[in-house]
Amino acid sequence: MAGIRQVLRPDPARTARHAEPYLKLVDELERRGRLSGALATHARSRTESR
Repeated sequence: MAGIRQVLRPDPARTARHAEPYLKLVDELERRGRLSGALATHARSRTESR
């Protein structure tokens, strides 16, 4: 049986610096056809809500 020892929560101050490069990656993957439009939209919305 496994138990939870620690819960990790993202720190918005630390994760914000990765938003722009991540969104560029999402855009490029969508442009190349490696990411569906629906999944790219979801990825963008998750980034904007943080």
